[in-house]
Order: sequence, then structure tokens, then C-alpha cells
Amino acid sequence: MDNRTVLRPGSILSFPGMICEIEKLIGKGSNAIVYLGRYEDSLSLGLFHHVIIKELFPYHPESSIRRNESGDIEADESAADYFDLQKKSFECGNEIHLRMLEKHPDKIGANINTFPLNGTFYSVLGFDSGKSLDKAEANVRGLRNIVLLLRDIIDAVEIFHLAGYLHLDISPDNILLIGEGDSRRVSLIDYNSIHKMSDIHSGNALYCSAKDGYTAPEVLSGNLRAFCQGSDIYSVTAVFYRLLTGKRLSFYQSLCKKPPDIKGCPLLEGVPDTVVSRIALILRRGLCSLPSKRYKDCESIRKDVTELLSRIDGTGITHAALWESSRRIIEKTVSTNPSLRYLKNEDSLYPIRLTDSENRSSLLYEAIEAQLKQGSAIINGAAGTGKTTALLHTAVTKSRHYSPLQPATVYVSLFDYNSNGDNFIKNRILEDLKFDSNVSSTEDARSRLIKEFDSPLMTKEGEKARYLLLIDGFNEADGDTEPLINEILSLSKMKGVRLLLTSRSNTDAFPFPSLTLSELTESDIKAVLSKNRLLYPESQQMQQLLKTPLMLSMFCKAALSNEKQLSCKSSDELISAYLNGIIEKEVRALPEDSPKRWMIDAAVNFVLPFVCAEISRKNRAVTDGDLIKAINKCFRLVSSGRLTRLMPQYIGHSRDIRDTAQNAEEWYGAVVIKLLWHKTGLLVKEPDRGYRLMHQLLQQELTVRHRKINSQIRKQNFLLYGFSAAALTALIILLSSFIAPDTFDEKLAETYLDSIVVSQVQSAGEISTLTRLLQADPDNNPIYTAALHDLKSKLELHNRLLEDESIGSGEMSEKIYQQLKSTGKVMPWSKQAVNEGDVRSLFELGEEIAQSYGLYADVLDFLSENKQLDIMYGEAFRSRLEEKLSADAALSDALFYSACTVHLEKMKKSNPEGYEHYWLTIGEKADLSDSEPTEPDKAAIEKLRKDSSDKALSLNELEIFVIYRRTNQ
Repeated sequence: MDNRTVLRPGSILSFPGMICEIEKLIGKGSNAIVYLGRYEDSLSLGLFHHVIIKELFPYHPESSIRRNESGDIEADESAADYFDLQKKSFECGNEIHLRMLEKHPDKIGANINTFPLNGTFYSVLGFDSGKSLDKAEANVRGLRNIVLLLRDIIDAVEIFHLAGYLHLDISPDNILLIGEGDSRRVSLIDYNSIHKMSDIHSGNALYCSAKDGYTAPEVLSGNLRAFCQGSDIYSVTAVFYRLLTGKRLSFYQSLCKKPPDIKGCPLLEGVPDTVVSRIALILRRGLCSLPSKRYKDCESIRKDVTELLSRIDGTGITHAALWESSRRIIEKTVSTNPSLRYLKNEDSLYPIRLTDSENRSSLLYEAIEAQLKQGSAIINGAAGTGKTTALLHTAVTKSRHYSPLQPATVYVSLFDYNSNGDNFIKNRILEDLKFDSNVSSTEDARSRLIKEFDSPLMTKEGEKARYLLLIDGFNEADGDTEPLINEILSLSKMKGVRLLLTSRSNTDAFPFPSLTLSELTESDIKAVLSKNRLLYPESQQMQQLLKTPLMLSMFCKAALSNEKQLSCKSSDELISAYLNGIIEKEVRALPEDSPKRWMIDAAVNFVLPFVCAEISRKNRAVTDGDLIKAINKCFRLVSSGRLTRLMPQYIGHSRDIRDTAQNAEEWYGAVVIKLLWHKTGLLVKEPDRGYRLMHQLLQQELTVRHRKINSQIRKQNFLLYGFSAAALTALIILLSSFIAPDTFDEKLAETYLDSIVVSQVQSAGEISTLTRLLQADPDNNPIYTAALHDLKSKLELHNRLLEDESIGSGEMSEKIYQQLKSTGKVMPWSKQAVNEGDVRSLFELGEEIAQSYGLYADVLDFLSENKQLDIMYGEAFRSRLEEKLSADAALSDALFYSACTVHLEKMKKSNPEGYEHYWLTIGEKADLSDSEPTEPDKAAIEKLRKDSSDKALSLNELEIFVIYRRTNQ
């Protein structure tokens, strides 16, 4: 028990030239008591300086050192030598404090003076309102803040080491936290155990404090020759352990060869494996009982602490960052897609075997592990044999637990490759990383990634691959694949990389050994069917089909969903049974006779083929924006009643198929997102990219179905419009001299033209304003600033107009046109029909302009603020943007002529006031490009439309867009 008598508040210490008053006790150490005190200013009487007063008063277990009635500190004869040692240690510490203060006045606490008094020594120290860590520990919350504090403590210790001293008494009570937030600094106090390294090794060390849970083993044992900078680092690491767990090291833990177990530490719950792994490494090296295996200096532990911070922040191009990024993407892909969740369950996977070039067969895991020791390989197999499953399962398995000594697995799909240059794979990997301020550009990031890939793991067995790249679907890559081949070959030659590439067949382009996915054996098939209580089919064709894992999976799911044994004899029949089974499964979950069953049926049998056709056309994962146009077409077919003529099974159920959706966007959410993706899993969504089907066999079959449906639509269109048009033409020729065609209601026709004119004026204003912005010099140029503000205002107005479906929007125009059609057949002035297709295209172009020009302006402004990037990318961006603007202007003019001008020209005679109104409204905006033909035909408009689309693709593939998005995330 500590019976030392402390000085009471109000006690006076009469130092020479300085009279101090004790205000309160701050704390007790093993050799001193610390107070808060004050002394009066000599000039401004009545005002006081606050100070810390440290009194040498060593603790003695038998109270042989005590304060007598006169207030003096005295020692019994048995403790006299110990007290003298403490006095010498105090003097030595005071000397070191002053020397350190002289060298580092900004980092060492003030030492005002030291006085002999009352049989002992007193140091008067500066008061900076800091708190010792043992008092402020509760305020240090969160793992990141703890690690930042650890880094600051290391910095404070390094000051002493660089000066040739060891502190040897680092513990929470001797770590002072001064200030808060970014201005916080850490200072070490209590200099009584500080010694020069030379004095320690020569045996001249006076005294070293020993604190359970913080003092290094060699210091506790008094092994002076083992004292080193690592002795302080041991104490720093012990403080880190205390902050992590809330407990100090036990005596047993301090002697163990293994680091203390941090599993179950509440602070680390939910923390990524890579972070926990680095913490374990710091504890293992920092708390090693053998000084020779401990961190040798502050710089070596700081390096690992800096890496730990990067892992906590998720930044960097490192083994841990790439492992964590890949794990996150794979986890998100599997968890958000119902059709992929089987990958987490080993029991739900069919046997996956690979056969090498020497016809040796082995299970997936064994084959990959064996191949990794040899080099890269190509995995081939026909459609549906499980190539993607093999890679995804490998990625899932290898991302369960992080180890710095095992390859980090990175999965990349080539499904949406489309002649994207020779950096497609590297760019795809970098997309999912976060970078620190040291990475200046995409090119810089790629260089760092290449350097990382070219560095193998160094193990006791020698060099080992640091990364396993799983490149999926070479056969699905579209366009010119030569740059892709070159990139794959380049990656495979890097020292730290092993690469597994899947393809439907082997290819001479890659000098890799081939691993072929084996068909399922008859016993495999029977085992799976028996597990699901299904019979082995009698049809030999079906038996052969089921050797493909995809077909076996469909067979089982179809039978279980339909709740009956299957008697399919072909792949077409099996796919139909599979899709019908999905419908039946979803319908069974609904109340009996629920009208929603018709929406589910139409989603699978009608909408899904349109989605597959769009995926096949784009040859990549399709975004919501890509699909909404296809769903718009489907919704119009449902709403108009034409669907029932295409698919009679839906007669009487058009309203049920629409359900509560009021428009195509609402229906898209219900059909594509909820049903086809979330519920049935027929669509797979790649994080931040888009939708695709998991299996190409299914996609091919559904695309064929779409062609059949589309053929019926074209046939129906011909019957509805072609025959009618031919008959009407003949009739008009016959009766034209007697009967004039019915004209539209003039007021409605004017309103219809109003909507077209408003759209053209909006688009024209945005094209001309962005052109003006592009041509202006951004440096201190009021024209540039005005153009930027003007464009933003125009785009905001245009988008609000589209959202509200006001005059000038395609939705409002369509509503007016439907009313217009009920009043007649031709425009009242031109006596010509409305070119509905070109009108719709004009509005679609306006919507594209409203959605994309804001981004183009932002990138332009971004380049003006980043001169280095402007030098690298500005010329190409401005050139392609100028081409895009020119193409949009030409297309807009041509469409406007076809949709509106042909009618306005005839209005000039019959309704001059109306003509003047429109011409004044349009002004010069009716002709933006001076490049379109006077009367553009269909071929000319189609050519202009393609040119606008091509220019958009050419512009949007520029690398500056990737840089801009990443910078502004």
C-alpha cells in the first residue's frame, strides 16, 4: 500500500527567487509525486503562472522513505543507499531533460528550474494543459485514432533515440497528450530512467523503472548488454496492446514466444482480415521476448504502422489492398446475386475436375494448387461446363482468410471487353482501388501496379507468386483482341503473377499449358440426381446433355420447381422446363389466383428475351440506361394491347402484367430489378457495371426467342401499317380528286408543334453554349465563366422539364400525339402525316444532351483547373467533343426539319400569324450546323444518327473520364 504523504493544497514551497503554491495532486509515480502549482508574476501582481511541480519522493514498500513532521523527506538507514540512487537518477534525468529541451524545444516539455528543498529535489516544469494517456485513454476512440496515436508515440520516442538515449520508462502515465485533433502532439515525460546507450553498455546505468505489462523482459531482468532501442519499442507496442484491448500484458504474456491473442477483441469486430493481420504482425515483432528478433528501430515499426493505416483507409496498390478489393467485389457479386450464392456452399457444387495435357485428372483445388507451382495456364471447356464457376469458386475460397504469405486472388471478367486498348485488365483492377495523394495519374497508378506484380513473395522455399489473376471468358471478348492478348502475355511474364485464363477452346495465342474441364461422369450425375430424389433419364441424348454441369443444374432446378420428374429430350425442352419451373416457383409463393402471376410469366417469357437481345447486341454487361429503352418498347406493346396479338396466352391480362406501374420506369423496377434480378436470379449484376446472364447457352436460346418475337412484331407492323398504307395509297390515288384527307385539330396540332419547338430550342441552346464554352479561354475569362453558368442553367431547366413531363418532353409529346390521332390523319397546313419516328428521335437526342453535356462541361472545367492533366489529355478531349457537338447539331437539324419545318413552311401561306410566332420563337436556332440536306431522307438521317452515336462512343472512351470520376468520388 502506498502510504506516502502528499503535500496539501495551499502548501508553500519557498524556492530561491520563486515561491510556489501547491494547487492539487496530479499523480504518483514509483519515484516521484506530481502536483499542479502556481507562482505569482513579478510584474503583474495578482496574476499567476501555472506549473507542474515534480517532487522526488520514492515509493518504498516498507515506508522506509517518508515525509516527517517538518515536511522533509527522510530515509531510514536501510533505505539510504536506495534514496541516494534515486537522487542521482533524478539529477541525471534533469540534465538529460535540459539537453533534449535545448535540441528540441518544440517537442520537449519546458523545464523551468530544479531546486533542492526539504531534503529532496523539486523540478518546476511547464504546464501546457496536457493529459497523460492513462487519464485520457477513454477519449482515444476507434481503431484509426489509436493507430494514429501509436504513430505519434513512435515519433516522440525517436527523438530520444536519435540523440543517443533510451527512455526505458514508456507507459501510459508517462505519455503526455497535448492539444487535440490535427494539432495534437505527444511528449514523453519522466526522465529518471533515461540513459545513454554508451553508459548502459559500460555498466554505468543508475536506475531503471520497472512496470508490469510495459517494461521489456531484458530490462526487467537487468541484462544491460541486451538493452537496445527495441527495449523502448517493446514498451510502445505494449501500450498499443493496452489501447486495443483495454488490458495490459500479463507477466505470462510478456514471456511467451507467441504474440498475445487478439481474437475476440471488440475493437476488431468486423475489421478486415488484412488489418487484423498487420496488427498481429506489429504485436508479434514489437513484443518478441528476444530483442534480436524485435523491431530494431523506430523507422522499422513506423513502416508497418503506416501500412496498417493504409489498410484501415483502404488505400494503396499493395498485396493487402488488392486482396481486400478483390474479396469485397467477389463478396458483393455473390451476395447480391441469388444465382451465385451456391458458390459459398461446398455441398451444392458438382465435382469440378481438370484434365492436364498428359490426361491426368484431378479436382479443381488440387489442379490449381499444382499449376500455381509451375506457372500460368489456360482452362478450356465448352459452354456450360463451368469455367466461370471454377474461377469464381476459386476466388471465393481463396478470399476467405488473408495471409501475407499466400497469393492474393484477383478476378477479372472479359465479358465487356470491346477493343479497349492494351490496359483493359490493369485498368479494371485499378477501378476498385483507392489511392493516396502520392499517386498522380492513371499512368502512375499502372506503373505502381506493374511494379507490384513484378515483385514475387520471398519465402523460405524461395520465390513465390504474389498474385493469382483469374481472367474469365477470353472467348467472350469482342472486337480486336490483339491488345488484350499482348496484355495477358505481358502480365504472365511478371515475376509475382500466376494467371488462369478461361476460354472455350485452347488458342495458339498463349503458350500456356492447357487444363480441360472434364465432363461429369455417369456416377456423378446419378449421385446428384439421387440426392435430389430424381430419376436418371432414359433418353441417351438427355444423358449426354447432363454431363454438362449447367444442364444438370437446370434439370434439377426444373424438376424441383415443377415438382415432378422431367421427360425432356433436348436442350430446348430443358431450358423451357427450367424457365417454366422458375415461374411456377415464384407463383406458388403468391396467394391463390394472384394476378401478379401474369407479370412473372411475362417477365420471363416476354421481357427476358428483349434483355438478352440487348446484351447480345452490346456484347457486354448492360446498364439500367441501356435496358430502359428495350423495356420502354415492351411496355408500349403491353399498354397498347399489341402484346396479346403476339402472345395470345396473355389475352385479358394486360392490366395484370402492368400491375400498378404507371409508366415504363416503374415497370422496369418491378420486372427487371425485382423479378429478373432479385427474385429469380436470371440476371446477374456485376458491381458498378451492369446486368448479364450467367450462362451463354441460356442467353443464346433467349436471343433466338427474341428474334421470333421480333419477327412477329415486324409481320404485325406490316399487316397493320404496310397493308393499310398500300390500300390507303391506292384509295387516295383513286379518290384524291374527290376526297381530301382528314386534318388534325389545328389547336392540338399547334400544341404538338410547340412541344417539338421547345425541345429543339433547348437542345440548340445547349449545343451552342457548350460550343462557346469549348472555344473560350478559361484563364481569367469572363466569357468562359458566363458560358459555364449559362450552360448549367439551361441543363437544369431542361432536366426539370423532362422530369415534370412538361411541354418539350417526349412523354408530353406522345400524349398530345395520341389525342391528335383521334382528330384526323394529317397536319392542317402541310396536309402531310407526322413523322412519328423522327419526332421520337428528336426528343431522345434532347434527353441525351440534357444528361451528358453537364458531364462534358465538368470534365472541361476539371482540365482547366489541372494543367498537367490538360497537357496530357486536353487536346484529345476538346477535339472529340467538338466532333460530337458538330454531329449532334447536324442530327438535331435534320430531325427538326423532318418533324417540324416541313409543316411550318406550308403554314406560312395558310396561317402567317402562326408562322411568324414559331419563326420568332425559333429564330436562328432552327439551323445549327448548315450541313444537313434541305430535305433529309431516311438514309441521310440514319447516317447522321450513327455519326452522333459513334462520336459519343469515341469521346466517352477517353481515359480522362476515368480520372475525373475517381478524383470526384
